[in-house]
Amino acid sequence: MADLNSMSALILEDEFIIAMDLRDMLLDWGFREVRVAHSGEEAKSMLAGGGIDLVVADFELPDGNSADLIGKAQAGGSIVVMLTGKAIDAAALEGMGRPAMLQKPVHPDALRDVVLGTLNRSRGA
Repeated sequence: MADLNSMSALILEDEFIIAMDLRDMLLDWGFREVRVAHSGEEAKSMLAGGGIDLVVADFELPDGNSADLIGKAQAGGSIVVMLTGKAIDAAALEGMGRPAMLQKPVHPDALRDVVLGTLNRSRGA
């Protein structure tokens, strides 16, 4: 199982209350650090510093969608879980490296299962 106490996460969510709920969930699960970005630009600068193990990203943002950011996060070694309230076609997911995806509204147990499952598969646990 993934050792969350040593992991850092980034929440990319433009809706403040949802972002804080997600942050609190990840901290409750044991993540060492959880940063929050409310725009793609803010998230890019946080990712540039490195050290982010997990990115939980809303797909639709006020400054565009998070598709290019997802690619950068994956290239930097981050695991990505995408959240969306809209349908995204399979071709778009292929272009983003097929991140794990959940439909909003997200139930905490479903998010935890996807986050832990994705981290465990990526870390070979």
